Amino acid sequence: MKPRLTHSLTSQHYYTLKVPCKPYIRKFATALFGDPIKADNKTTIGIIVIQSLEKNVYENRSIRDWYYKLFMKERPDLLEIEITKWQFAAIGSEFPRASMLTINRFLENSFDENLYLYTNAHIDNGKRYNGKEQSLISFAEKYGIEIAVDSEDEGDITIDALKKKESRYRNRLKKKKEFFANLSLPVSGDEDTFKACTGT
Repeated sequence: MKPRLTHSLTSQHYYTLKVPCKPYIRKFATALFGDPIKADNKTTIGIIVIQSLEKNVYENRSIRDWYYKLFMKERPDLLEIEITKWQFAAIGSEFPRASMLTINRFLENSFDENLYLYTNAHIDNGKRYNGKEQSLISFAEKYGIEIAVDSEDEGDITIDALKKKESRYRNRLKKKKEFFANLSLPVSGDEDTFKACTGT
């Protein structure tokens, strides 16, 4: 059975779409966009949902195969997104798995970016690593995310996983800055270097 919208109309005339996601991603997303999330043109996630709705989606693989490939050994959760009765009827009532993956990637990237920015802003000057763990814990508390003691714990994510996510994002930014710094043109007068760069 492929993932689809639940066909129950609420008093506000909304249909509910349930998207599998990691527990900490659901808490992060609902803190930012509300619970349930309304699919409209005011947020990026709303735009992704509206543009992804289709009618009569056919997919060969079962939801179980896709489900476990996406989340591996992590405990999954469900993110609820509401679409209007008009969207349901005019645009579509089914949601391709590729679009669910797109939503998860968008939210995961948003989580990593916010984690980095928050941590960077809340670490005491001159104590880049001494205050890092407390800043990560503070970020988790802000979004109601429970930190697990280890991978077997019932928490949402371990502190080590948060450290790795922040570190990976910081390193990606560093590489981008280095890449664009290397794109600068050579100083005036260095004709041989300029020709090598431009192919002239």
